[in-house]
Amino acid sequence: MKYLFFDLEYATSNPVKRICEFGYVLTDEKFHILEDNNFIINPNINRDEWDWFVLDEILTKSVDEYERGRTFDKYYDKIADLINDADYIFGHTINGDVEALNCELKRYKFPPLNFSFYDIKEIYKKYSAEKKNVSVENILKRLDIKGDKNSHDAGVDAYNTMLEFKKMINNLNVSVDELIKLCPESEDYTEDFIISSIEISRLEREEINKKSLTDTNDNSMSRSGYKSKIFGCFIRTVSPNVDEEKTLEGLTFCISYYYEKKSL
Repeated sequence: MKYLFFDLEYATSNPVKRICEFGYVLTDEKFHILEDNNFIINPNINRDEWDWFVLDEILTKSVDEYERGRTFDKYYDKIADLINDADYIFGHTINGDVEALNCELKRYKFPPLNFSFYDIKEIYKKYSAEKKNVSVENILKRLDIKGDKNSHDAGVDAYNTMLEFKKMINNLNVSVDELIKLCPESEDYTEDFIISSIEISRLEREEINKKSLTDTNDNSMSRSGYKSKIFGCFIRTVSPNVDEEKTLEGLTFCISYYYEKKSL
């Protein structure tokens, strides 16, 4: 049996994710490490496309270090082999990493990698009866694990995620199969670039948005209310139609102070 734990870091995640690190740990069923690495990947983007907040506050390397790396397509064969050969695949909030992986596969015109995977975050929530999401660093603390402290290095995060899973397995004295059955919420799947959990969430949001757009003759919007969230989602995702005449270009708009005050 082979267990693959992987974690990614991104150079940018908006509007699409571009990978700059692919870290992984491959173990046997006893959690003996068979192989581990962290691929430093050139995201192949312009300097002005980098997420500079992430670069300054999260990533552990400089732009120059990433740009000296090889591009994703040069690592494709190795990444595909790791995924296809693994019996189980794990990660922390792994659906986001799989989404990034799909972005790069489509970008470089590779076929989809179809596989099941399991979210350690969801397994820990079931294990601890915790309702809120918990970071890799905080799970280490709560499980009293002395992992590698160099967080946001993809290889380190993959290693720490493995330690967390191993500790939960040992504490519960169950097998991997048994733990997964105890936490069906952790299982996810990607097929033809569609990730099950993300697609379900998208369809649910669409349905909620349709209901919210019915004419109720009430345009009030509280700061933390649902309509405010819907409006914020629209603002973040709307894009201009380039075929239309740019009659509003250069103009500035604001929401009435009186409307804003009444909405608070």
